[in-house]
Amino acid sequence: MTHLDELPAELYTAIVEQLDCLPLERQRAIASLLCALPHSPIAAHLLYEEIHLTQRRQAPLLYRTLRKHKEYASRVRIFSYRSFEADASQVVNVVNLFGNLKQITLWIGPDFAPEDMGDVFEKPREKLISLSLRFKP
Repeated sequence: MTHLDELPAELYTAIVEQLDCLPLERQRAIASLLCALPHSPIAAHLLYEEIHLTQRRQAPLLYRTLRKHKEYASRVRIFSYRSFEADASQVVNVVNLFGNLKQITLWIGPDFAPEDMGDVFEKPREKLISLSLRFKP
């Protein structure tokens, strides 16, 4: 009898790709699978296709994770930072790890300087389709 942690990684990927739900719900389902079946070959990179941060403390944690696992950063297509409180340099460092972004959403508070925004677009972003900026004075 085959145990769940002995199934091939391709099968888990196919199952996750069939989930018809919002991206956040999909991420939660993947995280739950990773917790419930820690020794199974579930591709952790599936968690990193869309990243949505809502708290100041999340940016440095994500930065450390992506520096350790550089292959995850190349998979990110959508990034949003939805908090007016931020250490701008940390958010810029995170955004600059992503080379294949299609969509960026940033909430810009008083901690962001114009130079910080310039740093986000220092390198060309040829694949970028959507840029959403929300400013709080």
